Amino acid sequence: MSKTALRSDSCPVCDADHFRSWRWHGLETCETCGHVRKSSKIDPTENDDVMSKTFDAGFALQDDFFTRFYENLNSRRRLRELQGFIAKGERVLEVGVGRGNLLVSLQDAGYQVDGLDLSDAVWDAVQSRYGVPVRCSTLEAYAEATPRSTYNAVIMCHVLEHIEALSPALRAVKGLLKEDGILYLAVPNVAAWNAYLPGWSSYEPYHLHYFCPKSLRRILESASFDVLYERTFEPVSGWFNAVVRSIRRRSPCLVPSVQSHDGYTDQNAFIWGLYNGIRIATGVMLSPIRWLQSAAGYGEELVMIAQYGFLR
Repeated sequence: MSKTALRSDSCPVCDADHFRSWRWHGLETCETCGHVRKSSKIDPTENDDVMSKTFDAGFALQDDFFTRFYENLNSRRRLRELQGFIAKGERVLEVGVGRGNLLVSLQDAGYQVDGLDLSDAVWDAVQSRYGVPVRCSTLEAYAEATPRSTYNAVIMCHVLEHIEALSPALRAVKGLLKEDGILYLAVPNVAAWNAYLPGWSSYEPYHLHYFCPKSLRRILESASFDVLYERTFEPVSGWFNAVVRSIRRRSPCLVPSVQSHDGYTDQNAFIWGLYNGIRIATGVMLSPIRWLQSAAGYGEELVMIAQYGFLR
């Protein structure tokens, strides 16, 4: 990851400089390529403060049953996707380690793993809990201090949308990758059907960019990456979260025993469990719609695996 830089007036995807307002939440869209970003009228330096308050020790140490359920589902899915592109024993860097579940899954599957995160709290919690190597640094600084061509794969799950300066971040990734190394990206998909609801889960104050398949592919190809794999995924709780947030006109507090930024706190464990039980049951009932949505390219998570073409 990288600290927020001063906002450029040009589009990071096509370099055009004409934007218009887009839907809601202070977002704007490029009139040339359609890329959606946080409005240039909003001070992007506020992003760092919001990020530090959101991804703190409470986030990193959250370990209730439902958090483990969702994290394990995602980790197993990502591991299956990655195993088709990297062999056991190869070296992998995860940028933005979250709660550490994917790092542990990769290590257990036989990969050599390193983690990188901007948050002191997350870095300390994940390294202490699991004993996996995690460093606290920006992506650019880490790439500068690390020998070139160190990794077979770099993983960035829900990280790129937080980064203002996309091109320097992708250049840093290229420096870290071995020849034919891969970049695994997962980002919110603003083309998702549920993104038409104002309470879509990925409308967050710390997201600076909103990618669709076309814009993400274009920026990867402009950075000399060849896209090898693309799919979208609609999670179990996606529609439920979007509808509830739209009705409440605020993000529901979903972290047990931690005060949310909207001033609400969670109810007792019974209410929390009931809420999550309804989320899962609703997602199961909506499975045919979720599968169709994912297959059609309109799931709320967009995944791309790209290979750095050294000869390009």
